[in-house]
Amino acid sequence: MIIDLDEKLVDHFARLEELATEAEEGAGESFSSRASAMGALNGMLKELVKVQAETVNMARLLSVEQALIESAKELFEPAGYDLFTEKLRELLEKSDS
Repeated sequence: MIIDLDEKLVDHFARLEELATEAEEGAGESFSSRASAMGALNGMLKELVKVQAETVNMARLLSVEQALIESAKELFEPAGYDLFTEKLRELLEKSDS
């Protein structure tokens, strides 16, 4: 089973917006249901901001890694380049664990 996370996220966000609007407009809705709907919407927005920041940071890290590799390829002899990339991989693997 393949789940389209983007689609699910959009659906969930739209539903939270609907619930918040219904709770806000509903004169018969209690304050707690309005607060709960808005709390869920706020929580979703906070999570989206966090995920977006993590995605941007990951893209930057990958870009820096690629720039290091390309620079080393231009600056080092083949043996030095191989040694550099091997050491870089070792250090990256160590930092992952």
